[in-house]
Amino acid sequence: MENVLDKDADSAVENRLTEEVNMLWTEHIRAAGAKRATTSELRQLRARLAERLFEMKALLCRPGRGGEWRGWLSTVGIPRSTGDRLVERHAEILGVGTGNVLTEAATPEEEVAKLIKALVPRLRRVLTSPQLAHQYVVGLIGEFGLEHETTESGILLRQPAFEQTPTPETQPHVNEEKAMQAVGHSKFPGIRIAQPYRAL
Repeated sequence: MENVLDKDADSAVENRLTEEVNMLWTEHIRAAGAKRATTSELRQLRARLAERLFEMKALLCRPGRGGEWRGWLSTVGIPRSTGDRLVERHAEILGVGTGNVLTEAATPEEEVAKLIKALVPRLRRVLTSPQLAHQYVVGLIGEFGLEHETTESGILLRQPAFEQTPTPETQPHVNEEKAMQAVGHSKFPGIRIAQPYRAL
């Protein structure tokens, strides 16, 4: 019964905010196109619109809502970049960050997975051989300063520690023979990236 009441309350708030946003967005477009509109008038309209969009995004991006923010913006005719920009500005005024709730509840791990999925098709067009893919991975390891050990047969990539980020002063030098023996050992968790096979 409580869930039904919550859904009804959310629905009422959503309908009210949708009406207000529609009205404010229409007024904003009209004022932006009018020659007599003052900068102050446009600023006030944008501030009110940003406040309502902030409220709506917080409502639509709660867990269980399935990331409805993007779809809702298209129904009211507001470009997503504009909607997100206005929400971020209002969040700055309030002194709050646009954390998970305002970014459709995506975790950092989900963001990384999405980034990989988006990049792989483009990378495949350039990285046409195992050697090129290997070169790219080695380049990434270097660019991000990931702790690794170069061996005769490839690269040993250490699992980063969550407790503390190692600095060059505190990072111990791992000798190749000990590192190779420690693969899979709990004291040296990580993965080994072997050199790609080269045909003779």
